[in-house]
Amino acid sequence: MPTTSAKPKASLDLRLIPVTPFSQNCSLLWDTETLDGVLIDPGGEANKIMETASQLGVTLTQIWLTHGHLDHAGGAEDIRDALGIPIIGPHKDDDFWLESIAMAWETYGHKGMGRNCAPDRWLKDGDRLSLGDISFDVSHCPGHT
Repeated sequence: MPTTSAKPKASLDLRLIPVTPFSQNCSLLWDTETLDGVLIDPGGEANKIMETASQLGVTLTQIWLTHGHLDHAGGAEDIRDALGIPIIGPHKDDDFWLESIAMAWETYGHKGMGRNCAPDRWLKDGDRLSLGDISFDVSHCPGHT
């Protein structure tokens, strides 16, 4: 009987990290084999997020932003500064949100909760992101912002 060797499927794990007074979920997604991971929407409390990744043994490689609201992007700049990893996304249409994060937090009475940020790469419909051997399709869905 012939044998075939199939490439094992990559496996990912996910940890939700509630951050900011809004209890927004930052998602830590990682490859369970390599322990390389990405942060999705780090809204604030950068130290808490990085400490969680460290405790899990995850090496952060990128920050992915789904959109530019303060509670989804407010911690991205601090994490990029600390780790030297790129911020990917959101769509260019959210630039005005990213440029007003600090002011928006002040409006809610939380001065210093988050910083304005500028991505290293904007995302558009049809782009692809990858983590390990798994690729993710990017769909631009305007309306939430």
